[in-house]
Amino acid sequence: MKRRRLDPPIQPLHRRESGFVLVTALMFLIVLTVLGLSIMSTNTLEERMAGYFRDRQLALESAEAGLRDAERDIFSGSRAISGIMGFEAGCADSGSYQGLCQPSTTGNPIWVDLEVPSNSGYPGWVGSGDENAAVKSVKYGAYSSAPLLARVARQPRYIIEALTVPSFDLEPGKSSYVYRVSAVGFGRRVATRVVLQALYLP
Repeated sequence: MKRRRLDPPIQPLHRRESGFVLVTALMFLIVLTVLGLSIMSTNTLEERMAGYFRDRQLALESAEAGLRDAERDIFSGSRAISGIMGFEAGCADSGSYQGLCQPSTTGNPIWVDLEVPSNSGYPGWVGSGDENAAVKSVKYGAYSSAPLLARVARQPRYIIEALTVPSFDLEPGKSSYVYRVSAVGFGRRVATRVVLQALYLP
């Protein structure tokens, strides 16, 4: 008779499943999700910052165009600015003397007061928000016929102040004057604005 070797019967292993792989995979997915969300929020923030920078740059270019328009108004515009005639205390808000101002002798300078919002919520540069409303500042192109600027929420505006300065010639007591131009430029939004100033000798 042949002897047969008996192998022990195969018994299924009854291990407890602990789910370690599942927990590890879930943790890895959570880390990837948080990383992806932070990258997305960083990109969104960078896009906003780039958009703000472009808007601010557009407002700066608009304000520079306002200064150039005021210079054209002073030297070759359709109204004759001569000396300090027509310059009013607090600025004229209509007619051919609109935007011609005597400097403030007390309180804030005029251009600072124009930055303060009026009752309508708009800064004094633009009055009620209507570009053609009677306000103390002059709209871009009003006296120089310059073409309107594109891509801006509002056209630039400016005021011209006549400042008296002591004369350096031989006559004592004689004074001369310069024009201080304050121009505001707007970006794609009215809230984005830049104010620039320049002095012009007549």
